Amino acid sequence: MPRLNMAYKRTEIGWPILLIVIVVVLFNQFMAKVTDEPDGVLHFIEVVEAVIILIVVPFFIMTVQVDKNILSWSLCFGLFPQSVPIDSIESIRIVDLSPLNGYGIRGDGASKLWRISGSRAVSLQLADGRTVAIGVSDADQLASAINSAIGATHVPK
Repeated sequence: MPRLNMAYKRTEIGWPILLIVIVVVLFNQFMAKVTDEPDGVLHFIEVVEAVIILIVVPFFIMTVQVDKNILSWSLCFGLFPQSVPIDSIESIRIVDLSPLNGYGIRGDGASKLWRISGSRAVSLQLADGRTVAIGVSDADQLASAINSAIGATHVPK
């Protein structure tokens, strides 16, 4: 049986999200310098910026990996770790996404989209009826790695 160790590992960075946060923070800092606001207002603005950064940072990095038994993914620093056994994947397809599909974690209990970057996602139909889509910039490579892992787990002994 072919040996498949860590067939795929990629860390996606959501540059558009990061760029928006940087622009907002720089704009606020510029406005704080050129306006004549009291110190209390300026400190409030800095606290709001810090909260925005703490909320947004975990949602602009996602790591996806495929090995011979598991497809796993998590957000920045291992937040919200998810995994799917390779043998529970019934079908795979690549879907096109638009910005209207959103970024981050989208969906309900039966269907979820995890997207940090990219305009396409690998959509997985699972044996338990759930659908999981993982948006990555190299959807073809992820789908290929999952298909290879599925083939490696279904090779007759």
